[in-house]
Amino acid sequence: MYAIHLNARTPPAVRFDIVHSREPSDVLARRRGISH
Repeated sequence: MYAIHLNARTPPAVRFDIVHSREPSDVLARRRGISH
């Protein structure tokens, strides 16, 4: 499970994807156009 920094400005939908995805974080980041 991924830990999201408490001060992160990550939208709820992205947080949901991060928590529930089985894909590596770099794949998720690339898809969303964000850094990880």
